[in-house]
Amino acid sequence: MEIEPIGYTSQPTADSPYGQYKWAVGNTYNAYEIYMPDKSVTLKNDFIKEVNEKASASKLKGFTLNTDNIKTELAQINTVIGEYKTTLDSGAAPDPKGLYQEFVEKLKVAGDDKVIEEIKNQIDAWRAGNSNQ
Repeated sequence: MEIEPIGYTSQPTADSPYGQYKWAVGNTYNAYEIYMPDKSVTLKNDFIKEVNEKASASKLKGFTLNTDNIKTELAQINTVIGEYKTTLDSGAAPDPKGLYQEFVEKLKVAGDDKVIEEIKNQIDAWRAGNSNQ
C-alpha cells in the first residue's frame, strides 16, 4: 500500500513531517510505502526485498577478532583518529593533502601496520580451520 503525502515532494529529512528514513528507526516493511513521482528506485520496498534476497553472507561470518595482542596499538590509533577526524571530515584544513599525509604517518607510528598484520593472520588462521570459507 502506498500513501501520497500532501506537500511532500522529496526524500525524508529532519525537517519533514515524516522525520527520518523509515529504515533508520524500524523495519522498512512495517512502514507505509510513500508515493513520490521522483522517488529513487533504491527507496522502494520491492527493490530492497530483491537486493536482500540476492545478498550473500559475508565470507567472514563467524569470525571474531581477538584484540588482546593489539590493544595498545588500537588505543593509540583511536587517539590519532580523534586528533584528526574533525578537521579531515570538515575539509577545513589549509593544506588537506599535507594534513592527511601527516595523519597516515601518525597512524603508522601508532601501530597501524601491526594491527593490519594481526587481523590478516587471524583471518588466515580462521579460514584454515574453516575449509568452507
